[in-house]
Amino acid sequence: MLCLLLVVFPLLVNPYIVQIAITTITYSLLGLAFAFSVRAGLPRIDIAAWCSIGSFTTALLMNAGISFWLAARALADKRSIADNDTFELPDI
Repeated sequence: MLCLLLVVFPLLVNPYIVQIAITTITYSLLGLAFAFSVRAGLPRIDIAAWCSIGSFTTALLMNAGISFWLAARALADKRSIADNDTFELPDI
């Protein structure tokens, strides 16, 4: 039912309302990620930094004429490479 609502919602309302809904959901997810990390006792400010870097890079790529989906895929690939264990120092 929720999936159907998510598909039909943009077709029924004004594009401005859709943009406000997307922005609200994005900030809510960012706030939840930060709240979960603080509640676990590990306050991680880098969550906001990763979100900011991703948003800024996506905006730059979209201004260069690249579609959103291609830019998001490129950032996802780069993030998975950065999260690899190959960049960590070995334990001694």
